Amino acid sequence: MKKTLFSTLIFRVSLTSVLFFVLIPPTFAQLAQLNLSGTPQKSADEISAVRDANGRFCAAIQVISDMDGFVYQSYNGIVKVDDQPGRDMVYLQPDERVLEIFKSGYQPLKLILSEYGIQLNSKDVWKIIIKGGPKLGDLLPVTIFITPADAQVSVDGKSVQSGKPVDLSKGNHRLRVSKPGFKTIDKNISVSKTKVVFNETLGEVELEQVVISSSPAQATIFLDGAHKGETDRGLFLYPGEYRLKLTKTGYVEIDKTIAVGAGRNNTFSYTLLKNSGTLNLNITPANAKVLINKEDYSNRSQIELAPGRYKIELSKNGYNPASETVTIERGSAVRKTYNLSAKTGTLQFNVQPLTAQVVLKQNGRTVQSWTGMKYLKNLQIGSYELVCSAAGFATETKQITITEGRAEVVDVKLNKPAGFLKPGRFDAGGNMVFVKGGTFQMGDTFGDGSSDEKPVHTVTVSDFYIGKYEVTQKEYREIMGKNPSRFKGDNLPVEKVNWFDAVKFCNIKSERDGLQKCYAISGKNVTCDFSKNGYRLPTEAEWEYAARGGNQSRGFKYSGSNTAGDVAWYGSNSGKKTHPVGQKQANELGLHDMSGNVWEWCNDWYDSGYYGSSPQSNPRGADSGKYRVLRGGSWYFDAGITRCAYRDWNNPVFTNYSYGFRLSQNVN
Repeated sequence: MKKTLFSTLIFRVSLTSVLFFVLIPPTFAQLAQLNLSGTPQKSADEISAVRDANGRFCAAIQVISDMDGFVYQSYNGIVKVDDQPGRDMVYLQPDERVLEIFKSGYQPLKLILSEYGIQLNSKDVWKIIIKGGPKLGDLLPVTIFITPADAQVSVDGKSVQSGKPVDLSKGNHRLRVSKPGFKTIDKNISVSKTKVVFNETLGEVELEQVVISSSPAQATIFLDGAHKGETDRGLFLYPGEYRLKLTKTGYVEIDKTIAVGAGRNNTFSYTLLKNSGTLNLNITPANAKVLINKEDYSNRSQIELAPGRYKIELSKNGYNPASETVTIERGSAVRKTYNLSAKTGTLQFNVQPLTAQVVLKQNGRTVQSWTGMKYLKNLQIGSYELVCSAAGFATETKQITITEGRAEVVDVKLNKPAGFLKPGRFDAGGNMVFVKGGTFQMGDTFGDGSSDEKPVHTVTVSDFYIGKYEVTQKEYREIMGKNPSRFKGDNLPVEKVNWFDAVKFCNIKSERDGLQKCYAISGKNVTCDFSKNGYRLPTEAEWEYAARGGNQSRGFKYSGSNTAGDVAWYGSNSGKKTHPVGQKQANELGLHDMSGNVWEWCNDWYDSGYYGSSPQSNPRGADSGKYRVLRGGSWYFDAGITRCAYRDWNNPVFTNYSYGFRLSQNVN
């Protein structure tokens, strides 16, 4: 091919490489187009050996065409053009970005190389193919009429409209006509001076029955991007190809092209692969809290997770936390073992007499036992109960708290008993715990409560006893001769009892234990004599004071912890059922399940505005009302309901499988 000028002179200026047209070429609208055919290809077996003026190896673009007479220009200037029949080798600076191609009778072709995927480097050789479009004089106005008129029509891949003339060169052209529900036309048409009008009619096709099924079922179907419901259902589709996507949470997406054929079985079945791996955890202690990417996975040893990176965080009161990031791959099984190290402190214990037997308990479980004084190192932090007994002395129980890195010094002196308490005092509700009276702030001290928890106000209560545990089904059956509970088990809290059932239990048990009855019952009229020494329900103020830990309170939101799961059975961790009393961590007084498990009836009438007018000393609720107070939340409700300050109420005749109670008693 030779380099020629098209009716113009081109001056090349070395510094600016600008073309000046001395003779004005024909208007571009009157010229044919130069076209790039196909996709540029980088040569794998050729390299450029030409260097530029600076000694750098050039890049080259090989221009292949059945035409001659091209002129080339670039921003940085053409280094060299090697022309041969059928192809020109154009050498360029390796950082060139633009190549312009000129030919007489054609519009210039400007190639911004990056837009065509060409990235030049030293020694690279790229190949492009240039074809000339038809000249104006070679074009004929062609009209194609299609029935139906709204079908999609293209000639040589370019869209045209039915009934609207389009300029085409003489010769063969590819016509394609399509519309859903009709047979596609795809054929050659021959254009000549005598043949410029074409008429085509699409033939209708029948809808086909199509079934798309999957295992597992109910994957979501998308056809050509449109939602079509879920798998294992029938569809009616026209014959043709469709882009099918099947998606289901936790499974790998299927993306395929399906061909629906006329008059054949169009059933498509797919097996979805799980998009997950397995994380197997072995954790000591087993009931540690497990967060994976901040989501709670506690009490689960095998966890299925989507592929990705996950941060595992382990924690438990009394233990040092641990964390690790793991990667889960599809189909993999990752096994992890963690042993949380306990936080420890020291107990320095002395007792008189030295013959005393000492039992150290935590959450009702014996940790150690010994005789006399004891020095315990590396004792796990937390709340404990020390039970000291000796022949001829009154047994003493002491609550202690072991703090990390500190020594707890405890001295106990047993006293000769001045008299004996009646046996019943220590077996109701598991045990009766002495609560030293005191003054506290009652109500929404955390600022996240309901209006009936406000205002926060100062309350003083006198000494009293309260049940260590909620009354169990075994205890209730022994006293009342029946068990109304839905969830059966001797050590489960009794439930499905109303307020009247609870006060009747108090009176009957008081009589059996040789104590004075507190309640006078006349039909639905019930009064409580707080001077009596028998069993009764706690007042709402007594209940909240005890739940907060009495005079040993550490200010927790829940009874014994700021983490509900440590001390309470509630909706998210209960498995939708009650649990044996005493399984969760006790509060500062050694009381269990004050938060969660079952709601607990209190003695008081409920009044939503009572806190605004409550007496400071030993408040006992409104004088009358329609509802009785319930406290503590239950296995059925959210964790927030188990807060120490949360108040609830119901009709005293109402029973529910989340309603129970615990006993209280005066100190006489």
